[in-house]
Amino acid sequence: MDINAMLGVRESYQAPTALMKVLLDNEQRPAFVQDYRDSLPDLEHEHLREYFMDNQSDRKGDKQDYTPDAIGEIITGILGQRDQVLDIAGGIGGLTIHQWGANHKGTYVVEEISSASLPFLLLNMLAREINATVVNGDSLERTAKAVYQVEGNSLRMLPKTPDTLKEYELRGWVDEL
Repeated sequence: MDINAMLGVRESYQAPTALMKVLLDNEQRPAFVQDYRDSLPDLEHEHLREYFMDNQSDRKGDKQDYTPDAIGEIITGILGQRDQVLDIAGGIGGLTIHQWGANHKGTYVVEEISSASLPFLLLNMLAREINATVVNGDSLERTAKAVYQVEGNSLRMLPKTPDTLKEYELRGWVDEL
């Protein structure tokens, strides 16, 4: 699978912006997500990790390394099946995908600070139709740039209101993280 080709970009640095644009477009999203899903050998594993680590992550500055399958399997084995999962520093969704593999009907909250990771995280949730709330925010400061709701194959950005802050125990909205 060539995610850059799917997005019609030449350079990997263009992928997060292009992907986010597609995901937020109600006309383009369904076909793109279906094409991505059809390219996957299985949905139980995360398939963008190597691409993301090689092309998008800041391994030196932000110490971004993504969870190997073996660690996800161990953690899921220890925790067992959960109906509710909170994945802090969710990256592109590897641990959430492992938990979802154990319980497709659970509800998930995934928090991620990186705007470069966010589109890939949302794509992973949409491709698997994982019902999740995704907070693009700082888990320690409890501030957020945006909050997204994934339900089946739909995606919506929640309003930046005091009610949203309260519901997700956030302290405030920020323009940049």
